[in-house]
Amino acid sequence: MKEEERKVHRCRYADFTFVDADGNRTEPTPSCIREGGLGNPKRIDADECEKCGHFKSRYIEYPIVVDGIETEDLFDKPFHSRRSGCLVRVRPCDEKYEGRTLLGLMLGDLPMHVTVNYSEESRKLTCGALHNPAILVLETHEIVWGCESWWSEIWDSTEIRDITDAQIANQPYMRWLASLDGGDGTRHE
Repeated sequence: MKEEERKVHRCRYADFTFVDADGNRTEPTPSCIREGGLGNPKRIDADECEKCGHFKSRYIEYPIVVDGIETEDLFDKPFHSRRSGCLVRVRPCDEKYEGRTLLGLMLGDLPMHVTVNYSEESRKLTCGALHNPAILVLETHEIVWGCESWWSEIWDSTEIRDITDAQIANQPYMRWLASLDGGDGTRHE
C-alpha cells in the first residue's frame, strides 16, 4: 500500500507529533486524538491506525449523498471591520514588487476564496467564502490581499515610510519561525 493511501494520513482523528517529550525534533509520529483528546493524544503506530474501526476521513471522500446545498451570505461578515477607504502602506510579498513599500487604499475584508463544507449528520453542503483584507495598490492598480503582504494603516503623515526587513523579522511569529530554523535561515533536522 502506498504511504499516502494509508488511513493514518487521511483519518480526522490522527495527528502527527514532530517533537519528542524532551522537545527534540523527531520523525513524524502518529497520535490518535480520539483516544486521548486534543490535549493528550495517544501515540500509536501506523499499523494500529489501519486496524482501527473508528476511521473517519478528514477529507470529503466520494461518493457522498447530498440532501441540500446552503449558501452563506458572502457579505454578512464584518465588511467594514477594516477602515474601508483609509490609506495603507503595503509591502507585497510577490517578488515583482522588489521589496518596495507602496501606497494603497483599504477596500475592506472581501471574499477571497470560495469554501465548501460537508456535514455528515445533515448531509448538506454549505458554500461560503474566506474573507481577507483587500488593498488596492495605487501605483499598479492591482489588488493585493492582506495575507500576501505586510501592511498597516496610515493615520498621519509620519507613518508614510517603508516597511523594512527588520520590522518584518521583529514580528512575534517571524521570531518564532526563526527560532525553529535556528535563527540562521537554515532548517535543522
